[in-house]
Amino acid sequence: MTGTADSGTAVAGIRRMISRPEAPFHLLVLAVVGLAGGIQIGALMPYGPGLRDDSYTYVHAAEILETRGTYSRFTGEGELRPVTNFPPGYSLALALLDSMATGLEPAKLLNQILFGLLLILIGAALWLATGAPGLAGGNPAGRVVG
Repeated sequence: MTGTADSGTAVAGIRRMISRPEAPFHLLVLAVVGLAGGIQIGALMPYGPGLRDDSYTYVHAAEILETRGTYSRFTGEGELRPVTNFPPGYSLALALLDSMATGLEPAKLLNQILFGLLLILIGAALWLATGAPGLAGGNPAGRVVG
């Protein structure tokens, strides 16, 4: 079972990574990069994310999920049918964000959150893989440190 050995190695690497004295600074840098990336994505979508084919299905299914409680779509004839060819996770997240009544557009907000988290995960993965937090952020020269 190599999966469990790899998992143990990864957990040990994460513990070693966050126990370093400079770790709080680098974690803060990763958080700032994620926040800045989320804000930037929001600025690039002043009218919300563009909808095409499958993205329309997800957003429309989220609206129906919130209003009717079923993961469905309307056909061209106006008949309500269950959505069977798209997984419900994204639509469920959109419906949950919309039901919070934040006043923000849920698809835009979810894209901002997910993009920010992606940047944080990429930075953390680089830090974990190389042992060099400078490659993940916080070291403008990009040198391998410590």
